[in-house]
Amino acid sequence: MVRKVFGTRYYNRILYSLEPTGNNEARIHFQVEENPRSFAKLGLHYNKFTGIGIIANLTTRNFFSPHSRSFLTLNLGERFRAKGEHLQYLGRGKNIAALLGVQYEYLDIPTFTSYKKDGLYRQNYFTSSFKMQYSSNRKFTRMDSEIGIVFNQKPEVKVFVNGQEVNPDSLGIKYNNYQRFSFNFETYSPIGKRGTFITQFQTGINFNYDQNIFNDFVIGGMTRMFHNQILFAGLEEGSFFTPSVSSLQLGLRMNISNSLYATAKTNALVNNYISPDNHLQRPNFLSGHALSMGYNFALGPLEISAMYSDQSRKFSTYINLGIPF
Repeated sequence: MVRKVFGTRYYNRILYSLEPTGNNEARIHFQVEENPRSFAKLGLHYNKFTGIGIIANLTTRNFFSPHSRSFLTLNLGERFRAKGEHLQYLGRGKNIAALLGVQYEYLDIPTFTSYKKDGLYRQNYFTSSFKMQYSSNRKFTRMDSEIGIVFNQKPEVKVFVNGQEVNPDSLGIKYNNYQRFSFNFETYSPIGKRGTFITQFQTGINFNYDQNIFNDFVIGGMTRMFHNQILFAGLEEGSFFTPSVSSLQLGLRMNISNSLYATAKTNALVNNYISPDNHLQRPNFLSGHALSMGYNFALGPLEISAMYSDQSRKFSTYINLGIPF
């Protein structure tokens, strides 16, 4: 019961003691320290992909209604991002919730040809959402899934080939309605006192899709930074765009000390197997590896990684400081 109450995050500390009263009975005494109903936080985040930024967060509980949590988070720096969400718990067990959210981000996503950076894809992304959530006991696991229909698109897009504007229809690019599915499943299994075995399965599929790169899944990077991203150790963000992809990653993390840890990861994926795009040349199978050293200190975790791609046969580095949202 105490763990359940502490898990609500309403309390910073819960202590209890037993006072014997005789006849094999005891009286229980609780000493609790409540968290503030509203609090603000500041953090620093640096990533090779997004640059440096300050993350500001304001979170309040039970402000708009009982049994609720609302927050606003801003990333102020080289890339502006914003996210707001209101979560309302429902039912006696508080394992059902309704979520209303908005998110905006402005990002520069690089494009690659033959594993060499050759362009930039600027993206302004805004979304609003309403979701129902059911929570169950899922210790050491994380799962996210999304299925939906994208319809009535009216993008204003100009396509250039060799400096000349061309009609997108001539390249087979159409903005018809299509169906979308994404799934992410992670497990963290303790090994002894200092080790953790990590698995991650990701898949993303666009059905009946003819839009080239505009709503493709983006392969690369080791930290989740934007929608449609497929994490992949060994490649930078934006290394490949694809309408369909499935990947499996295995990893082992060892705590060298309380604050220092090392992580080894290996992964492989297949892509372009549903709604295939034949305009972009890409390998249908990719594999890569990464070795990371991490340190937890006051500004957040610092992780420096050396990555290797079997297909490009090149090493690259990846740096992340802090926790993005």
